Amino acid sequence: MANILVVDDDAQVRGLLDRGFSRKGHSVVSVPDLAQALAKIGQEEINLVILDLKMRGENGATFLRNIRKAKSDIPIVIFSGVLTNDVELEMRKAGANEVVTKGGEISELIDKAEKILKVDKDLFIEPSKERILLVIDDDEAIRGMLVQFFSKKKYKVFEAADGESGLSLMRQEKISCVLLDIQMPGMSGLDVLPKLLEIDPKAGVVMISGEGDEQNVKKAVALGAYGYVIKPFDFVYLELTVASKLAIAGNG
Repeated sequence: MANILVVDDDAQVRGLLDRGFSRKGHSVVSVPDLAQALAKIGQEEINLVILDLKMRGENGATFLRNIRKAKSDIPIVIFSGVLTNDVELEMRKAGANEVVTKGGEISELIDKAEKILKVDKDLFIEPSKERILLVIDDDEAIRGMLVQFFSKKKYKVFEAADGESGLSLMRQEKISCVLLDIQMPGMSGLDVLPKLLEIDPKAGVVMISGEGDEQNVKKAVALGAYGYVIKPFDFVYLELTVASKLAIAGNG
C-alpha cells in the first residue's frame, strides 16, 4: 500500500482518483491547493504525488520545482488538461516522472502511477530480470560515471563513444533503455535517435542534455525520445526516469 497525495482544485477529479486508488489498496490524501500539499508533504510520508498544473491561479510547475529541490526522491505525475508539447517538456525538465493528459480514462493514470510506485519500491531490491542499458556519449568521463552508477544498481551496461558504435551495439544486444547525448561530433543524438527507434521501436531513449539545449530537446521528444536529463545529473531523478520508462514499457 502506498500513500498518494492528489493535488487538484477540482473536487470531482479528487473524488475519482480517491476512489480509483483506494480500490487498488492505496491510502489517498486529496487537497485542493498547493499550501495544503506542502503541509502534507512536510507532515506525512508520501510515496507519490498526482499534481494538476492550474489551480485557481496557482502554478503547479513552481510547486513541482520546489518539491524537487526538497524531496528529489518522491515520484511526481502531472495530470493536467492544459498540456502542450512545450508544457510537457517543461514539466519533465522540472522533474516530473510522467505526464498524463486529463480527458482520457482515469484507469490510464492509475495504471502508470502503479507502475511508477512499483519502480520506486524496486529501486531498493534486486531486479527480477536483467535490465540492459546503453550509454552513448562522446565524453569519456560522463560515460564512465553513468556506467559505474548503473552497474552498481544491477544494470548490465554497454557504452559507446559515438553514434555508429551505439547503433552497432543496438543491433547486437537486446537493449532495454538508451541514455543518448544530444551534442556529439559527427552523428549527433538527433541523428542517432530515429535510427535507434528504427532498430527497436519499443526501446526507451532518454536524452542527455546540457543547459541551453532546449530546442534540440523539443526535437528529440518529437522524434520519439521518452524524456531527458540535464547535466549535471540528479542521479535519483535519473534512475527514476530510466526505471519508470522500463516499468511503463513492461521491462522493469
